[in-house]
Amino acid sequence: MKKIIAILLTLTFVLSLAACSSKSGGDKTDAATQNANPDVSADSSSDASAEQVTDAQGKVIPSNIPSESLSSIKETFDQMEYALYCNIFYEDNGKEYENKKLTKTGTFSIIQDEWSGKDRYYVWGYADQTRCCDFQWEFVPADVNSLPPVGSYIEVKGTFTYTEDQKTGALDHYWLTDTELKVKEAYTPDQDYDYDLTIMSATLARVQLFSMQNYTEAFAGKKVKVYGRAYSTKTLQHPYYDESWYLDFVADGKEPATGTYLILGGTLVQEGTGCWLNVTSYTEE
Repeated sequence: MKKIIAILLTLTFVLSLAACSSKSGGDKTDAATQNANPDVSADSSSDASAEQVTDAQGKVIPSNIPSESLSSIKETFDQMEYALYCNIFYEDNGKEYENKKLTKTGTFSIIQDEWSGKDRYYVWGYADQTRCCDFQWEFVPADVNSLPPVGSYIEVKGTFTYTEDQKTGALDHYWLTDTELKVKEAYTPDQDYDYDLTIMSATLARVQLFSMQNYTEAFAGKKVKVYGRAYSTKTLQHPYYDESWYLDFVADGKEPATGTYLILGGTLVQEGTGCWLNVTSYTEE
């Protein structure tokens, strides 16, 4: 999502998507964008079973998805797909792919975008198993009433289409239209939650949280599941990137140490123009 987080957090509402996230939450990764001009035929995605990744000392590299989800959802890891994404949205080379038929494979997510007043549909994946850099392609479903559960592993075929207006069209001007969707592996979601951010890519989770925190009246009372690190005893932050997002929470009798990894479930409570999560399910990773 091209520079979307920086733009959204300054409340300019000039929206654009970006997935090539870095520690700041929006910088592109030079190594992945070098020579990033693959032919459209290189559009097929390779996938691998999700697994925890360790560094040279054997320490688990933190993911933006908790370990309980890593065993239950299927993810895509594809350097070429990530390079293509950066080429289009960071190098502004989308025109060479306009009106071409593309196929995208990955995990299915829906974002409730209150800025545009619509649901947005994505198929997403990662560059590699460090899960530090993600990509997500917005698409227009042929039939919103026959979509698989969020978190399912899907293949979407469609026409890469440009839209000028972001509210009525694609959030980052490009999306797949005239689509055919194939479910490759269905996912059984946690029915207790209206919004499960633990099975979204890093970028999509940030955008959904932005909508929740800035249009709280539309989400107040909804059940939310989220994963992150304790920034303080009452504030959660992104598990991987510093200063990417924050969410206040209240968990009775729980005061986690700073840096503790948490899976929180609860109800979003509106307070003035902001919100916080009233925790009913608390897990330390």
